Amino acid sequence: MGTYVTITTMATALAGLGIGRSGVRQIAEAAGTGDSTKVARSIVALRRTAIILGAIGAVFLLLLSRSISNVTFKSPHYALPIAVLAATVFIGTVSAGQTAVVLGMRRIADLSRLNVLTGLLSTLVAIPLVFWLGQRAIVPFLVGLSLVTILCSWWYARKVRVQSPKMSWRGTWTECHGMLKIGMAFLVNGVLLALVAYIIRVLIIRGLGVEAAGQYQAAFTMAGLYVGFVQQAAGADFFPRLTAVAGNHVSFNRLVNEQSEVALLLVGPGILLTLAFAPLLIYVFYGTSFKPAIALLRCFALGSLLGVMYSPIGYVLLAKGLSSLFICSEILSNAVYVGLVVVGLRCFGLMGTAFAFVGSYVFSLALIAFVSRKLTGFRWSKRNLCYGSFISAGALTVLSLSYFVSQGLLAIIGASGAAVLGLFSIKRLLVAMRGTRLEAYIIRFSPPWLYSSVSKSSHKLLQEADSQLMKAANVSIEKPL
Repeated sequence: MGTYVTITTMATALAGLGIGRSGVRQIAEAAGTGDSTKVARSIVALRRTAIILGAIGAVFLLLLSRSISNVTFKSPHYALPIAVLAATVFIGTVSAGQTAVVLGMRRIADLSRLNVLTGLLSTLVAIPLVFWLGQRAIVPFLVGLSLVTILCSWWYARKVRVQSPKMSWRGTWTECHGMLKIGMAFLVNGVLLALVAYIIRVLIIRGLGVEAAGQYQAAFTMAGLYVGFVQQAAGADFFPRLTAVAGNHVSFNRLVNEQSEVALLLVGPGILLTLAFAPLLIYVFYGTSFKPAIALLRCFALGSLLGVMYSPIGYVLLAKGLSSLFICSEILSNAVYVGLVVVGLRCFGLMGTAFAFVGSYVFSLALIAFVSRKLTGFRWSKRNLCYGSFISAGALTVLSLSYFVSQGLLAIIGASGAAVLGLFSIKRLLVAMRGTRLEAYIIRFSPPWLYSSVSKSSHKLLQEADSQLMKAANVSIEKPL
């Protein structure tokens, strides 16, 4: 299943040419002008382009299904399932276009509902199929999942009310030309990610067998489940906001640091729990036959923490419009990742893929930090460096103890650390959300002593901010520009 998903993801990324992401930017820019006609033209052009590109991608995957089967599995017997999955390429490309409309109009609440509804309906489709067909349910499930996705995305995209403009196909090309140009950077990024995932699975299958690929898939999916959820939720509106202040380096760097802080606060407790309860997660969600995936999961979780630190700063080049530099950095980072996987498989077996995952993020993080510092003078704030160091130290401690103490004791230590870190995160987030609607909901579920301490902290922070503003005002009066 993981290999099929990788194939269709790569095909969908190639077919879409990055318009799912570049469309968000173009629609957001059009909405910012307040010109409803411009917004409508961008939406119509995006939908038409998505349909055409999706159809072309599906046809190509259908024609190449036998060759892909031979390359991936060393057998033509998987050609028919891959040919059937060509339908998901068309559906996925169209769905990406519809989701871009929702996100481009900054309907974040609708995007959240869309994701929840898609997950719920997909589960309701998957469970009966698996009970009925077993392993044969993989292809029907993936097709059903794509159908659920397109229905949900259509339902929420139709809520964006725009007047249908009279637009020729020449006008469509004029509108989509900008999307395709910007989309090339997103295309390269998406294709590289899918291609690297595909290459790694092929290397594992050919070197260690399909079962090893299953162990890898289980650990990789579980490690990225919570982290991916947080990154998607926190980053949904981040890129449009970052693009809007790309010319102001002070605001730009502040926004990246704020995003990093929120991500670390949200992810830290989950990382510690994943490390402490890795065996329970694997046994509950996969079974005892996936015991080798436990060590992989712990190492992938550590790498995911580095991924959380990388994610906000990874948007810097795209927000600045430096697509060529972004493409070069992505090619270099992914080349290093594949090289580390090849070496890791030879030296450490399947565990080498997890070591390579951590090593690739260390390299990528160092590279993007260096480039961002040269471009915008970016530095991580002292607070983020403190959080990152503290969470990393806690994660490394739990990971090290997993080799020396019993699972019960490790669970107690990990849960205690996650509880302390979770309370601290809640306090910091409450301070950040003073005066917002979300604050009221969190207060309802927070103990009184926690919120009272937060009120004192936030009051102190507000006093410090006021004094800094007064100093700045005095300076500006004494030395006017």
